[in-house]
Amino acid sequence: MKIGYKGMKSDMTCRGIKFEVGKTYYIDKDKKVRERSNPIDYNRPNERLKLCTNDVIHYCNNLKDVQSYYNLNDERHRFFVVQILGEFIDGEDGKSGTDCIKILRELSREEVETGFIDKLRDDLDDSLKLSDLRAMQEKFPMIIIGGSLSLYLRGYWLERFRACNSDFDIISPYWVDLTEYKDIVDTEDEKNSGNDFDDTFSFRGKKIDLRISPHERYEIITYRGHQYKVGSFINVIEAKARYALQKGGSKHLNDLTELMSKNKLEWI
Repeated sequence: MKIGYKGMKSDMTCRGIKFEVGKTYYIDKDKKVRERSNPIDYNRPNERLKLCTNDVIHYCNNLKDVQSYYNLNDERHRFFVVQILGEFIDGEDGKSGTDCIKILRELSREEVETGFIDKLRDDLDDSLKLSDLRAMQEKFPMIIIGGSLSLYLRGYWLERFRACNSDFDIISPYWVDLTEYKDIVDTEDEKNSGNDFDDTFSFRGKKIDLRISPHERYEIITYRGHQYKVGSFINVIEAKARYALQKGGSKHLNDLTELMSKNKLEWI
């Protein structure tokens, strides 16, 4: 069974077509949406179909993609699980289309909110370049992730993450050759707060601070199915407090103030 997700207006219309749960719809020879009483199931890809035309009834393969077209917080929008029965085509922007679809059930608000949070995390993970961080740890298994990113991987939220404002703070028990991460920076201007690292690099627009610490403690954290070696939580907080007292330490002071202002540190 091929399953997808579809957003609609509160009256269960989409592009002027009225749908109902439990019913099957198809595109007829005149490219009109019709109800089908004898359901078929021959789902297969077909490149002759064109998205954003009357060739197809639109849906998405992932719930998170639906929310690019329908606003979670808008009460005029509802979300449904659908079964793809006919030929289909997938686009690059998360939108798909089929010539025959069945409306299975409506999603609860809790299910939709979970999908929204997953999309937020996907976008932030991409912006913070966690895939690059994983690749670095795979190549250099001894390195430890410190700083604000270690908080992020634990699920602690800082508002500045929305602007992707977080460097890679890397700790290693001994020197590692990171010269492949080009555009090496080694100026005092780059060390405006927290100057206890030994070298600074730039990789795909992300600043990397490397510190050598043979006895650094770490923990193994699982975040969204991936394991990361991260620095001790108390060491990260202690470093932020120390940096906050230094010149240019306002970023760390703001981090501590934000973390302390919450009754429960969690995703928002």
